[in-house]
Amino acid sequence: MKYVISFILLFSFGANATLLSINTDQSSYKVGDTIVAQVSLSELDSALRLFQFDFNFTSNIMSFMDMSFGSSFGQGIDSDQTALDSANSVYVEEYSYLADNELSALQPSQFILATLRFKAQAIGDTIFSVSADWFGDVSNQGVLVTYQIDNFSITNDPSHPVPEPASLLILLSGILVIFKIRATK
Repeated sequence: MKYVISFILLFSFGANATLLSINTDQSSYKVGDTIVAQVSLSELDSALRLFQFDFNFTSNIMSFMDMSFGSSFGQGIDSDQTALDSANSVYVEEYSYLADNELSALQPSQFILATLRFKAQAIGDTIFSVSADWFGDVSNQGVLVTYQIDNFSITNDPSHPVPEPASLLILLSGILVIFKIRATK
């Protein structure tokens, strides 16, 4: 029994999962700011041939602007790239036609898959998420991926303050009118 447990522990600690990170360039934004989210991979055991995922965002506080792919899958005719935006997600996919050794040379221990830009539209706290994902190595075998995702907030821009209600001015003028009427009686 001890040998079975030792065998299981040996192989469970030997398996590394690839880490997908979504990092924003700031932790706090103001309404009207551009939010830049960078999707990167690290701790990859072998070169990646393809990836596809839905990049989800909160559409009531931000809107998708555009995105660009990293260069770790080749350029131009070396790969097929797809980015389709919908109401609250962006479908991102890339498949490389490069040879295994060329891909390995382009993919260091950490590299950028894509950079997405959003416009902050309303105040709130939010986090990006990834769903319906598939990451395949050069043998088109699935790659186990874990996630590390930054959260961030959107606040009101102090250069555009919320207007002070004129209620106080109206209240003070009403009190002055009442005192004026009492004084004349």
